[in-house]
Amino acid sequence: MKPLLIGDWVKGTSRNDELFHGFIESLEGQTGIVRIVQSDNHELEGQSIKMPITTISIIQHSDLQQEGYLLNLIDIALIERDEETFMKLTKKLNAIRKNNKELVRVKNATTAVSDRELNRQ
Repeated sequence: MKPLLIGDWVKGTSRNDELFHGFIESLEGQTGIVRIVQSDNHELEGQSIKMPITTISIIQHSDLQQEGYLLNLIDIALIERDEETFMKLTKKLNAIRKNNKELVRVKNATTAVSDRELNRQ
């Protein structure tokens, strides 16, 4: 398992069995200070809580590639006034959108060729 680093996006379950998403603000031995950005318990959102590092896990990179998830992270970066993170996430989002447009264009071109071939028969 990859060691946790400050700034990593994580998910876990609180001591009261509440699911949460957040990021590591600091590490103290086997404890991580997690800034909660989303939780079953909305009162936790925006707060920092201490969690044993064995109870939290890094959000996988592939999860971060989803457009909707990136939009949420961009909102959080705006709220936190974190310009560097905002710029990185916006760049990733634009790359994904460009790639998706390219895939749609190729699919449409392929469909058009297939339609022409069917019409010839």
